[in-house]
Amino acid sequence: MQQVSPSPSRANKAAAIQNEVNEVIGVMQNNIEKAVKRGENLESLQNKTSDLRDGAVKFKKGAVKIQNEMWWKVSSVSCPLCSLCFCQSHCSSFAAPLTLLEIL
Repeated sequence: MQQVSPSPSRANKAAAIQNEVNEVIGVMQNNIEKAVKRGENLESLQNKTSDLRDGAVKFKKGAVKIQNEMWWKVSSVSCPLCSLCFCQSHCSSFAAPLTLLEIL
């Protein structure tokens, strides 16, 4: 039996193919690294958006609370007579209504 030794052109082709395979492996490893890093970045962004959403909810609740407090302050300062008249109109069945002179 004779063994056939690879010809130089076959060896060159095999080496060229092996080089291409090595390049593809390198590119794929690089792509995998980038995908993992992108996944980490996406997770970080999700955490940041969750924190931002929580902060926005707290801010809105605080703003509504302050708005309501300011509304009550303004309405109680600017219109004490209106609130007294409103109370008298609702309470008139329980007590005799006051005249304007009695209020002032």
